[in-house]
Amino acid sequence: MMRDVWVRGSWVVVLAWGWAWLAASASAQTTAPAATSRPGEFKLSTAPAEEPEKTPAEKLEEWIQKSKNPVPWFKWGADFRIREEIVENGFALDQDLHTHENNWMRYRPRVWFTVTPMKDFELNVRAIWEPRTIFMNVPARNPGGQTEHGWDPDYAVFDLLNFKWSHVAGLPLTIIAGRQEIALGDRWLVFDGTPLDGSRSLYLDAIRMTYEFAPIKTKADLMYISQSAQVTDWFPKLSHTYKEATEQREQGAILYVSNNSLKKTQLDGYFIYKHDQHQEIYNVATNRRDRRTGDDADIYTFGVRQASTLTDHWSLRDELAGQFGDKNGQHVCALATLNRLTYFFNDKYSNELHMDYEFVSGDDPRTKGTNEAFDMLWGRWPRWSELYIYTYAMDGGVAANNNLHRIAWGWQMNPMRNMQISLDYHLLFADENTYGGVKPGFSKGGKFRGQLLTWWLRYKFSEHLSSHVMAEVFGPGDYYTPQKNSTAAWVRWELIFSY
Repeated sequence: MMRDVWVRGSWVVVLAWGWAWLAASASAQTTAPAATSRPGEFKLSTAPAEEPEKTPAEKLEEWIQKSKNPVPWFKWGADFRIREEIVENGFALDQDLHTHENNWMRYRPRVWFTVTPMKDFELNVRAIWEPRTIFMNVPARNPGGQTEHGWDPDYAVFDLLNFKWSHVAGLPLTIIAGRQEIALGDRWLVFDGTPLDGSRSLYLDAIRMTYEFAPIKTKADLMYISQSAQVTDWFPKLSHTYKEATEQREQGAILYVSNNSLKKTQLDGYFIYKHDQHQEIYNVATNRRDRRTGDDADIYTFGVRQASTLTDHWSLRDELAGQFGDKNGQHVCALATLNRLTYFFNDKYSNELHMDYEFVSGDDPRTKGTNEAFDMLWGRWPRWSELYIYTYAMDGGVAANNNLHRIAWGWQMNPMRNMQISLDYHLLFADENTYGGVKPGFSKGGKFRGQLLTWWLRYKFSEHLSSHVMAEVFGPGDYYTPQKNSTAAWVRWELIFSY
């Protein structure tokens, strides 16, 4: 059965790419060569040069841009993303489960607009919806329920709804308040506030104040975050299907300072406070709010980061963070670091090689009353793997990404204009064997999580059409038991139409 799915997926990829290529070729710009003088002939003309007549493609693009900004105070846009994802053993590493084969299509239309009623003040709104067509079994997407084959309507929601005020009181101060996207540093600890919605959105409900200290090339961000397990606390849903964006109610504060006074170097320092409160959420099976999810925690994180261009060929990024606080009745004492060394060939194909080392501490079962597992805060997203984050569903929560040593080697190149290919190999280890063979699926003493190979091909056909194809394969190690030791694979193709 899985072979049939993979064959169908391969044909879909080929047909989609072929169709997209023809569409891009049909809209390619063509211009007749300009007339030239005969060899050795010189002509002097005082008449103004005539502008070449615009091609149909150029006229269409001009009309599109004008339609998106019809008046100075209003602009809008839209896009449509279609994906097919094929997953084998990606959720439980067990080929004997009836849900080990998965295949679905995802359709995500988005529309957004910005209103600028006065100088330095704007209102930003974006609405999204991502239904699915389920071809093969998937694990439960609703608490207590099972998504079956067929149409999954999901729900529509505002994933951006904020105002932005620049140059407040004539100062180099910017305030953004409301639902917004926030990416700090290498998006390690602060990027995605909705880890349970499967890359549909990544918003945070927050107030962000940014102050620029231009004379010393320093920027300071101060943020307050209030994130709900449901999307309805601050802003209404646009439809009525019940889903969670995260497991618990989350509040927090962030101070993030960046300095660029050193040549070719950025230095960052930050403090992050996060408060978690567990939720009683809706149970489809009982039609009641009777399921407890999430943590009760107060977590304090201090960190530093540097990103340097060492030479024309070498760059280095390093980040170190420590945590303390309380989580579910235990004291927290944890550590994490993220590092990348990159070599740039500086050739016509933009070849580059990189090596990563990431350490995220795990809980030592021998220390009673203390939890050494580092909390990834708002950094739970597929940063280095689309596949492996789902195995964490049985090991701390989807994309928990802690209790980890990751060593990776990668290569990237641009074989032609608008195309990028990348390949990465990861060796994954657990910092601690936290479960000691007590929890089903995990061995008594093994720490080798396994090997992961990831491949991406990205191509941009035009300003309005882009795509990618990617594949991942994971081979489990002795951290798992033989019952949870099946090779996992993930294949995805995507097209994005932008207006």
